[in-house]
Amino acid sequence: MTGEVYAISRGTGWVIVILLGILWVALGIYWGRRAKNSEGFMLAGRNVGLSLGSATAMATWVTSNTTMLAPVFALTLGVWGMLAYSTASFGLLLFALFVPRIRTLLPAGVTAGDFFRLRYGRCGWSLFLIITMLYSLSWLVSMAIAGGDLLEALAGIPYLQGMSLILIVSICIGRSRSCQSQCCSRSLRLAEANSG
Repeated sequence: MTGEVYAISRGTGWVIVILLGILWVALGIYWGRRAKNSEGFMLAGRNVGLSLGSATAMATWVTSNTTMLAPVFALTLGVWGMLAYSTASFGLLLFALFVPRIRTLLPAGVTAGDFFRLRYGRCGWSLFLIITMLYSLSWLVSMAIAGGDLLEALAGIPYLQGMSLILIVSICIGRSRSCQSQCCSRSLRLAEANSG
């Protein structure tokens, strides 16, 4: 024991993390069962709505990368670092200009992979999938790293144990969910983070 004082006790931290993990996996399974076909699974039946879609986009953007990288950018680069990080989402806004053209080229498409397969063939699509998988894996690892650091700082939960638990829960959630459950749970996590 180093005698450090934490915001919450280690036991309370474990209870909160385990209960939230069980809650997110259970909600993912519940919401995932609402999808009856591939369109319902991948696009939430094309019926997400503006508020849920906006909350999902915000919750997706404000992740471990934000909590770890934004302060580092601001500290090392000052105002320019803060602006660089906060304006990175402009690419998504600019992409919106191309949506009508993509919908005319690919009216039945539902994923970016569909677009790459149509535009660049099977070889380009395979390369896209490899890059996407590597990006997703690095995003998952960065979330686990940030979560492990946070659990250690708040409750004294050992970094490796906290990181491992977050990885396990994240993988279980991802394997059990449809688009609708992704949207709903991300919105709830955003509300949970803002209330704390």
